[in-house]
Amino acid sequence: AIMGLIPGMPNFAFLLLAVNLGAQTRTVDREGEPHLALGVAYQHQDMQANAIRQYQLALECLPGHQEARLRLAALYMGRQEYASAIEMYQTLLKFHPEALSARLLLGHVCLAARRYPEAVAAYETLIPLRPRWAELYGRLGYAQLMAGQPSRAIEAYRRTLDLRPDSSVVRYQLAR
Repeated sequence: AIMGLIPGMPNFAFLLLAVNLGAQTRTVDREGEPHLALGVAYQHQDMQANAIRQYQLALECLPGHQEARLRLAALYMGRQEYASAIEMYQTLLKFHPEALSARLLLGHVCLAARRYPEAVAAYETLIPLRPRWAELYGRLGYAQLMAGQPSRAIEAYRRTLDLRPDSSVVRYQLAR
């Protein structure tokens, strides 16, 4: 109907739609940002419950927001709410699969939660991306050892020593 009212402008309706398409997204962004800022402020004041609530509200508006998810996961980790932290990191990785720090932190929280096979899986995804990172092989070795894979742990520990020969912690683990 609009196209008939404006002669010579058959694409007017499409232009109107395109101009307003991002309006709701911009509103949602604006609604989520204050919650994120409040979460950061509460976190700096060590008001964890308030910070958690604000980050949750921010994520309702901005579900893929990387900083909000990382901060919320860290708070959960600090409170030893490992399942919630793991869920945060996994969701973050769905939105941002390139977030290597989230993958590493997922491995760490899985170790803390004694979910060793999941820790192994998280660390193994990083090996091709960071093949010369000695700490990563050390973490992987520990996770493999705890997951009941001592021969694979030995391989990871040896790779750690190849990269960092002075690691007394890894030498101790190998001796065990």
